Amino acid sequence: MATAVRGQQTPKTDPELLRQITAAKDKKDPVVGILRIRPEDPTKKTNSPERTKEIANEVVNRVSKKVGSKAGRINVLGNLGVIILSAPPRFMTEVLQQPEIFSAMANRSSESGKIEPINKHRVSESAINRPVNGRSSKSSVSRPKGVTAAKSSGRKSAKKR
Repeated sequence: MATAVRGQQTPKTDPELLRQITAAKDKKDPVVGILRIRPEDPTKKTNSPERTKEIANEVVNRVSKKVGSKAGRINVLGNLGVIILSAPPRFMTEVLQQPEIFSAMANRSSESGKIEPINKHRVSESAINRPVNGRSSKSSVSRPKGVTAAKSSGRKSAKKR
């Protein structure tokens, strides 16, 4: 039994997930997606955790019958209204067409998240502890024993009395 009207809009889908589905079609590798369930009550952000699990099972069973294969792994995050699904590309494509799916995104990004430095160049050892713009580096600042940076800069202690 469908829980949403067929005329509803298609889910907002991460282009990276679509790319991964396309790339995996030839290899038959599973694709992992994070799918958000459409709330049945538009005034709420999510369905109840129990209802989210029911909807997830309905969707997966319906798609399994239509496609003729099963999902690899399913993890339902009921409180968030989210399903994490690992499935063959054809299965995932069909899941994205289900009216209960509100949005979908890739579980993994093609980018590593590492930000490469700009103007990267070698620095000689002699330049490492050299003053910059006439100022000494933090490691070469001398302070009397027991004086911390917060006290020497005139900041008040955050300690409550």
